[in-house]
Amino acid sequence: MKTTAPHYLPENLKALRELSNHSQRYVAKQLQVSQSTLSDIEKGLIFPNEQKLIVFTALYNLSKEELLALSMHPPMENIRLALSKINELSSIAEK
Repeated sequence: MKTTAPHYLPENLKALRELSNHSQRYVAKQLQVSQSTLSDIEKGLIFPNEQKLIVFTALYNLSKEELLALSMHPPMENIRLALSKINELSSIAEK
């Protein structure tokens, strides 16, 4: 049964995917779903289950709480800035 996702989560999941330069095909493979299902998630037609949320958190280096908090806010330039900061911190940690 299809349910509606929280207001901005679908848009933010799509924005995170695009900003991370991941294709729908790649993310769908990580989630072990079809591209069509991922498209439905990004449109808000399907809400990802707990297991899929965990995969999203791993893909985008976010906690589950941070990922779900995105449902309260529309996609913004802050997502790009946050990803840049995460990548910067990851680079520093690797050194």
